[in-house]
Amino acid sequence: MLLFHPKSYDASRYDEATRRALLAVRTFFETKGHAALKQESHAARWYADFLEMLAREDVFARSARPPASAG
Repeated sequence: MLLFHPKSYDASRYDEATRRALLAVRTFFETKGHAALKQESHAARWYADFLEMLAREDVFARSARPPASAG
């Protein structure tokens, strides 16, 4: 829902670091803009900067790991 309804998305259930990572993804797409995303996608040029943002913000590290065990 974040990418489809970013203004109404409620990330309050997540910790601060996860909220920051989600905001970074949202900001990336908003800053890039629809026209640039479309143009770069057709030219296959936007992928590198997206991967750099994901790495910088530890997006996969936050979303692809299991929750900490309680024991």
